[in-house]
Amino acid sequence: MSEVQGFDAGYLTLPSSLTSEGKDFISYWDSLREGRYFPDRKDIEPGAIKRLLPYIVIHDLVSPNLIRLRLIGTAVAEDYEKDITGWNYLDMVEPARREAASRALFILHDTPAGMSVTLRSTTRSGNSWTRQTIDLPISDLRSNRKLIISCSLRAKSGMSAVPGNPELRVQQITSREFFDIGAGIPYHPE
Repeated sequence: MSEVQGFDAGYLTLPSSLTSEGKDFISYWDSLREGRYFPDRKDIEPGAIKRLLPYIVIHDLVSPNLIRLRLIGTAVAEDYEKDITGWNYLDMVEPARREAASRALFILHDTPAGMSVTLRSTTRSGNSWTRQTIDLPISDLRSNRKLIISCSLRAKSGMSAVPGNPELRVQQITSREFFDIGAGIPYHPE
């Protein structure tokens, strides 16, 4: 990515509700930018964020109707008790909110910006839990793909246990906050 007038690579605002893991994730991502809007996928060194790897998810923004889950951390997979790698993320979003969810992820790459989301996941059996997810854009220059890297942590309190063999029914956004990574905060009507 080239330098752009009005872009401040040193500027970064953090959401007030961040966990310490969320702060570490953003700090690591920010350290890889080197004056660019965002880092490239090849810049990510898994060993540097070893303790966060179980919570990492990479979304591939294929089209507004297809957001392929390219990488799912082990802790995220354990919550769903299945590997959801390859799934369309939008299939796990309430049908009425799919367009807004897709638009929000594409905005992260196009503005660019960061996003902190609190969401409630519910299984078909009715059990649910809350996650805080930090979403940040990354590029993939080799494949010319738009990617979002996320750190998706279960809330520390107020969560229900996930039963054996749950099937995810829906994910509901309970809060969403965009944050400035140097190019401003995007407008995103719900």
